[in-house]
Amino acid sequence: RLEAVLHEPIHLRTASGHLEAAEAGRARMAGPKPGSLDRLIGRLGTRLGVEAITRVQPADSHIPEKTWVTVAGAWSDPVTDWPPPTKLRPLRMWAPEPVMVPDAPRLPGVFRWRGRDHKVHSTRGPERIAPEWWLDDPAWRSGQRDYWDVITAEGQRLWLFYAHGASKSSGWFCQGAFA
Repeated sequence: RLEAVLHEPIHLRTASGHLEAAEAGRARMAGPKPGSLDRLIGRLGTRLGVEAITRVQPADSHIPEKTWVTVAGAWSDPVTDWPPPTKLRPLRMWAPEPVMVPDAPRLPGVFRWRGRDHKVHSTRGPERIAPEWWLDDPAWRSGQRDYWDVITAEGQRLWLFYAHGASKSSGWFCQGAFA
């Protein structure tokens, strides 16, 4: 026994003939339609979960790691006019990792990072970035930072900074790598 407690009206389907089916096939083969990304997100979402499909969108902040936000791909539109960068930023960024050098605001000639010694070949900087004073961000409790674009003797181009220390201690950190 089956009882329909709630139902919606059924719309009539229009049967298409061979001519309409052939035109629809040609349109599919001609190229992706504007909604094809939405279809891809839907297909991937059924396998991975819709919340696993994300995209980044620009955000208004002078803090390097806050210049974008991650949003759900299924419920957001792609950004067509990403603002041009005002400053040169690394392609890959990560949480700041400590660099083993003496605690001084001068950039050292040799530093130890990720268990290896790196010799500085050339540098560009510093660029001073201050924390957003209206927010209490735990990652920025070390106060203002001086960022340096450092090229090592091995050819790695890293983004190091010196945290001047506010409520946390000062020191050198590596936060990114350029392409």
